[in-house]
Amino acid sequence: MSFLTYHLLLFIFSLIGWLLSFYFLGVISNKIKPNKWWVPSFCRMSESTCSSLVSTKFGKILGQPNAFWGMIYYSFMIMLIFLTIFGLKINYVFFLFSLISILLSLYLIFGLFKLSVNCKICIATHFINFIMFFLIINYNFLV
Repeated sequence: MSFLTYHLLLFIFSLIGWLLSFYFLGVISNKIKPNKWWVPSFCRMSESTCSSLVSTKFGKILGQPNAFWGMIYYSFMIMLIFLTIFGLKINYVFFLFSLISILLSLYLIFGLFKLSVNCKICIATHFINFIMFFLIINYNFLV
């Protein structure tokens, strides 16, 4: 995989993750209605499932909803992508933060199963985290 393809894929997945986190945070804070026209129907939040997660121990970290931290994580990854494109050699930082996101995703997936909640947004962001992790592993360690 080329340098440009790798960073473009990371950027696309980070942007999608950021948008999903933004949407989730907007809905739970009542700033966005869950059935907006610009949200694909397969990604729309269900009031009865997704929003109920925030009030559980799996829904917040340090008092902030997980979507807040997701927006920070994906923003940070986008910033790292641009820093790398401009010449900084920080592949280990990608790996470290991606590894942290995977460990957190595993814990949160456990929470989804334990609570029997089918939140499409949550599942999608965890899936994106796994894809990004495998891209980072593949590009940096298996080349």
